[in-house]
Amino acid sequence: MFLVVSISWSASAQCTKPNQVMKADKKNGWSENSQSKSGALAPGDTYEYNFIVQRGIDYRITTLGGKTELTKGNVEFKIYDSQVQRVEVNGEMIYKRFETIVFDSRNPGNTEELIFNSPQTRKLTMRVEVVADGQPNDVHCVVVFVETRRSEKLGLR
Repeated sequence: MFLVVSISWSASAQCTKPNQVMKADKKNGWSENSQSKSGALAPGDTYEYNFIVQRGIDYRITTLGGKTELTKGNVEFKIYDSQVQRVEVNGEMIYKRFETIVFDSRNPGNTEELIFNSPQTRKLTMRVEVVADGQPNDVHCVVVFVETRRSEKLGLR
């Protein structure tokens, strides 16, 4: 048991913080968001976390991963929106949560980077997974770098 804990701690300690790997594109108005994450994952492991997107803010999410060198293409991610709806089950009205995929990096044409905004403030869920290559007990560092900027206001003034 001690050996497993020691290896896990060592791998986590070697994963750098997101802002040490990537820098926000300040020249184009982007700044790093505190919802950026990094950590160690094994191929096939999924890390899930919730984050809040706010109305009037553009978001850019970039993922990197690797065993020694962090590059794009080593991490896949999905973003989900969940909503509670009232449905009838066995003649009884209940509330049930439904998830909708907002973005899937595995879909053709999608990349490891996503730029979007939301018409309303809401909570989204991101699931991150290392692309399985190599041994199942290999440890990869994964970085999810989130940048934000104010959305451009449209319309006549």
